Amino acid sequence: VTRSTIRLFNATTGVELWSFKGELSAECFAFSRDGARIAVGGSNSVITVLDVATKNVLQRMRAQTNSVRCVAYSADGMGIVSGCADGTVSLWDGETGEELRTLRGHSKAVTSVLFSSDGEMLLSGSWDNTIRLWRAAKTDELKILGGHLDFIDDFEFSRNSKKLLSMNFGHGSTVVHDVATGLSV
Repeated sequence: VTRSTIRLFNATTGVELWSFKGELSAECFAFSRDGARIAVGGSNSVITVLDVATKNVLQRMRAQTNSVRCVAYSADGMGIVSGCADGTVSLWDGETGEELRTLRGHSKAVTSVLFSSDGEMLLSGSWDNTIRLWRAAKTDELKILGGHLDFIDDFEFSRNSKKLLSMNFGHGSTVVHDVATGLSV
């Protein structure tokens, strides 16, 4: 992905399968679980959803901020979550492109977002050094997870969504959290 071009490669051969050039201003992207769609977020505040097979633009969703920093699909592909430079997290209907809710709580840019495998929880990590755990259906905040001395670069749930691994690449810090208690283990 470059700012205005997305290229899809065969992971085994390295051969380029296709490229898409357009008004993307790409900062981040995510594949749907079935690999049929790609959501691309950008500094132009737009999330573009592309059909992988046809390269058609399925949706263009405008966030209420100047920059979309991260995107993720729900396991069923019906939901998209985005994190923005203004500290907001937005939930989107993946089919209609409608913004369903905006979650507020972070004081700095949101740099990573993720749904749990069952779709019941979502995570947002930020430059404010916190991870927020939200209930996806009600979008209320369940917990704030700390443990990092610097911003959160990335995280991943365990398969059963009971543990969470978070990391900061700059300092090389990695923290394992118990999702039920919110404590570092």
